[in-house]
Amino acid sequence: MADPHGAHPLKVVLAGGGVAAVEAALALRELAGELVETTLVAPNTDLVYRPMSVREPFGYARAQHYPLADIAADLGIELVAETVDRVNTRASIVHTEEGTEIPFAALLVALGAATRAPYEHAITIDDAHLAETLQQLLHDVAQGAVQRLVFVIPGRLAWPFPAYEIALMMQAHAAKAGASLTTTIVSEAPALAAWACIISAIS
Repeated sequence: MADPHGAHPLKVVLAGGGVAAVEAALALRELAGELVETTLVAPNTDLVYRPMSVREPFGYARAQHYPLADIAADLGIELVAETVDRVNTRASIVHTEEGTEIPFAALLVALGAATRAPYEHAITIDDAHLAETLQQLLHDVAQGAVQRLVFVIPGRLAWPFPAYEIALMMQAHAAKAGASLTTTIVSEAPALAAWACIISAIS
């Protein structure tokens, strides 16, 4: 616990550079103020508004980027621009891949989900590299080389909407190019069936 006189604030380390980590930093400042000393450990330089990144390959404006250094400065917290490697829970120390050791009294891990390719012969949607990933596919669809697309949502994803959004925009991309395209979505979530109906209507 923090010193009640504020001489020794609680040392809090936030591991992660996404929305969850930034929201935690905001909450700590609002609720605890000077009772905590916060360090944000993140490998990324910017906080990206990821829901809008699915639009980038289709010629829309780039998703908004907010420099973490500016956010940390505004909140009055320390930013360590490094990657967390491991945590020594007994010694209460975060070790980074760059060799930095960061002691903590409380640790919040908000590293987000890791992207993996579940199918060998398929394109995996990764919003961190979406423009490069879809560039060739967009060209092939516009040229009519690809006339059927199947979007597979593996398992019960926490946020499957990017697949539906890309399917809609891919169908519109084909229509604009005068190309024929049939789109199918395979998903375990029956509540999202309305999206498939909308895409079928566009087709």
